[in-house]
Amino acid sequence: MTPPAYIWYKNGQPVSNQHSDNLYIPVPVYTSTVGAGSYSCALKGYKDLRSPAVCVYNQDRCWSITYSTRSICALIGSTVDIESFYTFPDQHPEPQPAWYKRLSSQETELSPADDWLEFLSERANVSTLRLNNLTQSDSAQYFLRIKAPNRRYTLSSAGVSLSVTDLQVKVYNDADEQTRTLTCRSSCTLPNKPTYIWYKNGQSLAHCRSESCPVLVVSGAISYSCSVEGLKSFQSPPVYSPRNTRAELVSSGEIVEGDSVTLSCSSDADPPVLSYSWFNQREPAETPLTTDQNYSITSISSQNSGFYYCTACNRLGQHNSTPIHLNVLYPPRNLTLSHFVNGNSVTLMCVSDANPASLYTWYNKTGSDITPVGNSTNLTVAAGAHSVFLLYGKE
Repeated sequence: MTPPAYIWYKNGQPVSNQHSDNLYIPVPVYTSTVGAGSYSCALKGYKDLRSPAVCVYNQDRCWSITYSTRSICALIGSTVDIESFYTFPDQHPEPQPAWYKRLSSQETELSPADDWLEFLSERANVSTLRLNNLTQSDSAQYFLRIKAPNRRYTLSSAGVSLSVTDLQVKVYNDADEQTRTLTCRSSCTLPNKPTYIWYKNGQSLAHCRSESCPVLVVSGAISYSCSVEGLKSFQSPPVYSPRNTRAELVSSGEIVEGDSVTLSCSSDADPPVLSYSWFNQREPAETPLTTDQNYSITSISSQNSGFYYCTACNRLGQHNSTPIHLNVLYPPRNLTLSHFVNGNSVTLMCVSDANPASLYTWYNKTGSDITPVGNSTNLTVAAGAHSVFLLYGKE
């Protein structure tokens, strides 16, 4: 049977090349402090289960504080343990460990009264600070002090740097214009290579379990977000193709032939909209009127009347607005007068082009008298009537 291997620690730091169950320490000579300090041991592979420390030779050399790590990256909403191993010589009353938070140059002693904090001391010479339900405001440095009568001691002013991060989805273009690569990013490197979970419109994607996920560019509303295994409820903010795309008429009031008109397109998208396009429903969709967010028409004419819509595009897809109607008003024009005989009567008929449609009034002129005789497009009179009929059309 292979004998077990041991790890020896002096003032919390491993002693190199010492793996047996015995550790030989040189005796200090005169004022030398070689060998003086606090010692503990652990079985190799079980370094977290360290023995209580003993102080050897010089009590002033037995004060130490070490940390299991010097930096921690954790997600918003998660729980993190900051562990410290400390040693001190036998004293009465016994020194007590205390945890502090340092933000910029301000130091604050942490209290068990804070319900999001826990102070654990389940093993000898080990103090653990547990922070629950992390927020970004918890990003700071945390360190341990040994509080003793007339003395405070900390091995390092740096302590442990805690970075609390959220998740953000980044969108990258691929060589293939129809696909994109999504990457779930954090502001610091998460430990233990977590498993990622991807969501499309709120539903998990079985084929994506890593930091990156390939997706197709689509037409229509779609969204993606990510989380890590074990913290599914803390998803990243979604990225999404354009939605709520709206076409609006900037001008107010009625539009009269000869006016200048501007149509504006707006959309909600993340990543932001890269381009807008304007279309007339009567024209082929392959031919945009403009690729700007606004479409302006100067000296508008009746030929510009119709339905217009816009399209917003970002890296994930595109979305069309609901068409809006552009109604151009103009006075009567192209007036034509005709008649036809039907037996003993004659029907006079008038047609003109106008928006809104023209209103007609027929008058009978006899001598100097003018009398209205009708207000429709047609006027029927007796055949052979010797009268002069006048027509007035107006909008």
